[in-house]
Amino acid sequence: MSNELNPAIDQWYQSEKGDLLRVVATDTETDSVEVQYFDGSIEELDFDSWSEMDIELAEEPEDWSGPFDDIEADDLGDTDVTITGQNLRSLDISQGQEQWQDTRPEDERDEIDADDLPVEPYVSEERPDLDL
Repeated sequence: MSNELNPAIDQWYQSEKGDLLRVVATDTETDSVEVQYFDGSIEELDFDSWSEMDIELAEEPEDWSGPFDDIEADDLGDTDVTITGQNLRSLDISQGQEQWQDTRPEDERDEIDADDLPVEPYVSEERPDLDL
């Protein structure tokens, strides 16, 4: 069976057998398509072979660890959060702010000196139980 899908780089496809693959490169000079299967294996196909594949469009897999051998859950970082390529691209990093940075408007921030210390002097709470 043939398909009429044009190979699109970074697009995921699923074969009739259920194998997930994505196009990682195309080369018009050699008329070839390079695909990477979910397990990490890479195959180079000519355009005719690509056209003969029984595939359909697929969603990007949520578990991106498929191509990695012997990966443990702890190796993935924070295991309480699942990060996929799709939601990683959707993160808003346009403001260039680090998580620790003060995001309040400039006029609402505490005044700091050249050493990044607050300008206001430290005032300790009075402690009536101490006789000085």
